[in-house]
Amino acid sequence: IALIYLGIVAMLYMAGYRVYQIPTGGMRPTIEVGEHVIGRLSESYRQRIRRFDIVLYNPPIEPGSVYAHRVVGLPG
Repeated sequence: IALIYLGIVAMLYMAGYRVYQIPTGGMRPTIEVGEHVIGRLSESYRQRIRRFDIVLYNPPIEPGSVYAHRVVGLPG
């Protein structure tokens, strides 16, 4: 069982997924302060972002940080 778990973790890591901790309450009640999420940083030109998705991204004003936000509106 442990080998299966390690294999799954290794495949997710190679696919670009990482574990992030949520430091603030901006996503409550969906994600509470201190919870960990698994995700990939958004690269909007490579994937389709839809309304109500939760996206992880590096903000230009704070390099090295990761922000998590819910998409509520899209152009068009």
